[in-house]
Amino acid sequence: MRFTTRHRQSAQRGALMMATLGALALAAAPAASATATYTLSGSGNNGLPFSPDSNTRDATVDATRTGTVVGGTLETAGREESPGLFDLFSGSVTCMKVELKGKRVVVGAFGRVHLEGQPDLPGKYAQILTVEFGSFENPVQEKFSSRFAILGGSGQGERSLTPPSCSKASFKQTSGWGGFELRKTAG
Repeated sequence: MRFTTRHRQSAQRGALMMATLGALALAAAPAASATATYTLSGSGNNGLPFSPDSNTRDATVDATRTGTVVGGTLETAGREESPGLFDLFSGSVTCMKVELKGKRVVVGAFGRVHLEGQPDLPGKYAQILTVEFGSFENPVQEKFSSRFAILGGSGQGERSLTPPSCSKASFKQTSGWGGFELRKTAG
C-alpha cells in the first residue's frame, strides 16, 4: 500500500511539473499570427435619381468575419415591377467570403420574408448578397465604387431549410449599385 501511495504522489508531482512547464512555455512563446477581421457595411439600390419609383432592388448589410466566425445582419427588398409592394428579407449572417483580394465579397444570411405591410411568409429563406468593388456606372452614367446582386425574382432570396453556402455563390448579374465598404483590420 505504501508503494501505491508514493507512486500516486510521484505521478501527481510529475503532472503538476509538466503543467507548470507547459504554461511557462506558452507564456514565453511568441504570439501566434492574428487573424484578420473583415467588415462589410453599407447599402445600395437600383433606383434612378430622377425617378424614386424606378427602384426595384435594395440591400443593406452589416457583416463581420474573423477566421471562421461570422455575424451581422442582411436586409434586402425587391419587387417585380414598379409601382408595387416590396418583398422584404431580414436575416442573420451565416457565411462571408472575401475573394480577389477584397474586390468581391459574398455574404449569406438565413431569415424571414414578408410582403410589405403583411405578416411573415411561412418557412425560412436563404439570401446571398454579392458585392463587387471597382468603378461602375448605372444606366444614367452615375459613377459608383460598388455594385451588388441578390437572390430571388424580387430580391427575397430562396425558401430553404438550411442556411446558404457562400462557397457556391457567384456574381452573375447586377441588381444595383451602392455605397458598400469593406474594412480589414488585423486581429
